[in-house]
Amino acid sequence: MYLVLRSSGVFFPEEVVATSDLMVTEHPQLLLKRRLLSVLGCETVHQCGPEDTPATMAAEAACSALESAEWGSDDVQLLMTVGCTLPDVDIWSTSAKVAQLLDVMSAECMGVGDVACAGSFTALRVLLAILRTEKELSRAVLCAGCAMPGGRIFIPATVFGDGAGAFALEKVVKPKRGELFLKDVAVHSHPEFIDAFGPQAGYRKLQKKGELLPEDWTFEVRDQTSYAELAKVNFDLGAELLSSRLEKARWKSS
Repeated sequence: MYLVLRSSGVFFPEEVVATSDLMVTEHPQLLLKRRLLSVLGCETVHQCGPEDTPATMAAEAACSALESAEWGSDDVQLLMTVGCTLPDVDIWSTSAKVAQLLDVMSAECMGVGDVACAGSFTALRVLLAILRTEKELSRAVLCAGCAMPGGRIFIPATVFGDGAGAFALEKVVKPKRGELFLKDVAVHSHPEFIDAFGPQAGYRKLQKKGELLPEDWTFEVRDQTSYAELAKVNFDLGAELLSSRLEKARWKSS
């Protein structure tokens, strides 16, 4: 079984704010602002308006994906949303809200959250498993809306904007030549880096140690030596995976 990407969609709010203005507003006492701005990598970010929510933005992105795939509302059998940031003010059932906005009322709705930046990869892993298990399901929409409440610049080199994205995905026995597809999805997290992988990783650490102290949330994620070791492990795993794929394809390095 393969999961073919039929289309994608994005949505960005109209309002744009300069990162230099954000730096002044959010970190007025910070020194070396110009130096930090040079490593952020973007001059502006999009900022949602008072009527925008993660659900409404996700619906806009999903609508764009459906139009590109030439799917109607009846074609969507599974709708999955990703909770990558704080959800709507009424936090329940983001997927159901998106389904209502898209009028895909016959689709199964569910959401994946509590995994922060790894949310989209985790959702793809869950989605793939569901489609493999449920034989009658073949077409799905995966979408997420991101609205940062408050601070957008995280020192030293991260800035967040608002927006949404969506995939229209279809289960097939064998993809056609040239189609972009997924055969498998793997997601692995490290429980020591709680800030990086959200509360679930914190819970895993609590199970392991029997306690969760305040310093667990701040110090370890900034332990550069441990982080470098983890980065090397990730790099080695990626290199090993790439090498195995090249070997299967019988490619030879020049």
